[in-house]
Amino acid sequence: METLGCPLCDQQFPIDKIERHASVCNGNVANPGRAAVQRAASTSAVPTLATTLVIDDDDDDDDDGMDEAMLACLEAAEAKASKAPVRAIAPTSVAKANAISSFFAPKHYNKPSSFKSKKATPAPVAIQSTCQPGGGIDAEGYPILDANLAGEWIYPTNLPERSYQHAICRTSLMHNTLVSLPTGLGKTFIAAVVMYNFWRWYPQGKLIFTAPTKPLVAQQVQACFNIMGFAPEDICEITGNKTHERRDHLWREKRVFFLTPQCAVADLTRDCFQAKEVVCVVIDEAHRALGDHAYCKLIAALQSQSSRFRVVALSATPGDTTANVKSVIRNLLISKIEIRSEDALDVKPYVNQRTTETIVVKASDEIEACQRTIGALAKKYITQLHRKGIMADVELAVLSTPRLMSTRAQFRD
Repeated sequence: METLGCPLCDQQFPIDKIERHASVCNGNVANPGRAAVQRAASTSAVPTLATTLVIDDDDDDDDDGMDEAMLACLEAAEAKASKAPVRAIAPTSVAKANAISSFFAPKHYNKPSSFKSKKATPAPVAIQSTCQPGGGIDAEGYPILDANLAGEWIYPTNLPERSYQHAICRTSLMHNTLVSLPTGLGKTFIAAVVMYNFWRWYPQGKLIFTAPTKPLVAQQVQACFNIMGFAPEDICEITGNKTHERRDHLWREKRVFFLTPQCAVADLTRDCFQAKEVVCVVIDEAHRALGDHAYCKLIAALQSQSSRFRVVALSATPGDTTANVKSVIRNLLISKIEIRSEDALDVKPYVNQRTTETIVVKASDEIEACQRTIGALAKKYITQLHRKGIMADVELAVLSTPRLMSTRAQFRD
């Protein structure tokens, strides 16, 4: 029987069981073995509001899910507003600040840290997030959570609600999440919802949407603006065509940035902005986050200076091998995976029937001439790698970028 490996726990499962296991492994479906514990926890008292949130990073805690207060907040009000363009999902009587208890990047991809809000108590391993009305910047340079907005999150109703999108948004608000959906099923919608809520919660925070090419960047600017009600004066697109002076000005004045990862790394290196200012990073085409790709450099640079930012990674195909998926998870600090196929029960109603026609287009004489020239230049280097036993093939026609990157990763290991 053909099996697939889970990238989080390394166990093998039959293909027809892997989706169910992924839900359990991610914490989206209750683990029967912990039912009694969860029932007991649900009856415990909810902690009261403290001026300062202390986020306890406890690697010994086996529960990597949301704390009880946040779970109560998100499950409290699911009824739709019949006419309003957006829906505010508000908590019950739990403390507002406790709704934002796990908004920071975990340090371990294989065993995500369990973040639980408590009253302010000194602890050397605690991550503190100041919470006050109106937000601001704390003494360490981190954006302050707006206590007036911390008790609710906004989900749009100007588009038909899809249950899988709503569920993935909730997960992505609370965890660094890899979202894998087939093309056309709303990955950008999910990213826009998450970004919008962080934009509201942290009035002084900056949000970054990265895409690998300038055309994709331009496309995502318009898509996110159409989905959610970002203030136009807060949004900007940064490209390498802009001068350093112009880019410096934009980083000072704007809050929501759409750019390539190369631009983000370059501007962070030039101190155009501080890593601590960033509260949310969206990675489009996340399967590219391998080796020394700019995505990897960006997340590593942010993590070296900050521990308080959310990562939402988007990809239709997170990797062609288990090793590559693990690398993406590690490089992007992922703690949850939300994956849906076209056959998933909550996705199938939205998949359109389509027919595929293959049209083979013959390369022009100019393209074939370029291929011959590039092949002649690369052949001597490929031959050297082949002689040293690093590469098995010497024909340029059978080599691809993913294959070269995979070979490089194996050689480095």
